[in-house]
Amino acid sequence: MGNRSDRSIGDPANNQKQVTSRTNSPGKVTQTELCQILKNPNAKTQFIEAIGAPYLINGDEFIAYDDDKSMLIKSVWASMQDLGGIALHGMEMDNIAGECPSGRPFHLLQSIVKAQMCNQCTDPNQPIVLPVATNGTDLLQQIASQTSRLRNVTESSCGDRFRVVCTYHLPTDSASSGLSMDNLPYDKCDEIVVQKFLLTASGKVETEEALSKETMADLISMIARNKLKTRFISSIHCFMSVEQLKKLLDKPSSSLVSEMIEHTKTYGTSGIELRCGHILRPKTKQKFAGLLRDLQEGLHAQPVDHNKCHKTVGMKIYAWRTDLTTIYEISTLNKLHHISMETFQVSTTQQTMLVEPLFDPNNQHLSIDSSLSKWLNSGLKRNICELLKKEMKPKNTTLHQYEMIFDYKQTIDTAVSFESAQTITYKTRYALREQLAGIALSALHQDDYSNKCGNKAFPLLQAVTKAIKCNKLTTPTAIETEEMKPSNNH
Repeated sequence: MGNRSDRSIGDPANNQKQVTSRTNSPGKVTQTELCQILKNPNAKTQFIEAIGAPYLINGDEFIAYDDDKSMLIKSVWASMQDLGGIALHGMEMDNIAGECPSGRPFHLLQSIVKAQMCNQCTDPNQPIVLPVATNGTDLLQQIASQTSRLRNVTESSCGDRFRVVCTYHLPTDSASSGLSMDNLPYDKCDEIVVQKFLLTASGKVETEEALSKETMADLISMIARNKLKTRFISSIHCFMSVEQLKKLLDKPSSSLVSEMIEHTKTYGTSGIELRCGHILRPKTKQKFAGLLRDLQEGLHAQPVDHNKCHKTVGMKIYAWRTDLTTIYEISTLNKLHHISMETFQVSTTQQTMLVEPLFDPNNQHLSIDSSLSKWLNSGLKRNICELLKKEMKPKNTTLHQYEMIFDYKQTIDTAVSFESAQTITYKTRYALREQLAGIALSALHQDDYSNKCGNKAFPLLQAVTKAIKCNKLTTPTAIETEEMKPSNNH
């Protein structure tokens, strides 16, 4: 590169004067030094997607290195392969003083901590291995805290434990889902959320017009037969405008509360999930919070079910709604049974839509992790949050995206992203690690219920169930603290 005389095989690739000016021995560059080099406008860097690593060129100096993105990719890949962990060598070179990037000591290690999801289907006597960093007490405490979360999945018959929630779309005459009520996987769903109920501007809870009386009679019969196995929740969509909601909230809440209580009695459901975020505004904040409190109090006063559990109220909130405090009263949300993060897609180009990326290392798109962090920072309790996952799986060869956590199919001019058993297992472990309330599947009828692919019926639900079962069975007996010790699963 440049006018160099050392072009023979075995000669150094870097200018010796530059190398010897480094803090460490020739050929070694710290993350702090890399950060400072990258501030040079003449330095050029590029990320090689094929190998998942970046390099930079600064004059006649060439450096291949790791950054936050490459470490996240490696950690996610190791987690999806169910390896025992990932080792970070030379930790003393990981910006230990937080100089550059400023205020971010051990930033590569923190990328591993963020992305590493443990496979709990291992030897229960195998110790958990934690990295130790010199003068990294705060970071060590952070890692220990995240590890302890995996152990604290509480058991309760009334829903305090981590739960699997399945969403069932009632079949209409015009567009049947093909999944009959008799074939629902009751044994794998802690709760089944039934959709197609509407709250109208008149304050009445109605069903969609396309639903027949026979379908609703079948629903009542199905709930009566299976309520000993599964809790059923009515998903009620606010079918009105912003102004209509405001007028409805201006009236006493007693009639609206009575209407929804009567609905649960008619169908035998154990609670209500409201979907009203699209019409909530700052001007409706206080009165909507009052409605939630009155509804919760009214349902709580109803007779308990066979598990001696009270009827509940939950909310579904859009992931892009990161400024919760503008339209929601956080203290009221924290008293609800659950908050479910609505499914979403992110458009990167006109041809590409990403299904619910978990991470976004470049902070360019909406992601589950970034939205959840903002929700928690606003004061929302993590143990009432549920992740809602959408099932999609087109045909052809599957490719993997390890930065944002999704699989995809590629054609000449477009790409379709979707969930697979691997990605949903990873996200379930993420929800467990973060001590969220559970994980919800948004459409059972899209989860290969007829086993056309030969991977057993409901493969995504099966993957979620397995991940949760492993978490319950594993009880680590010790914690080792060494600089970095890979487990025997490598």
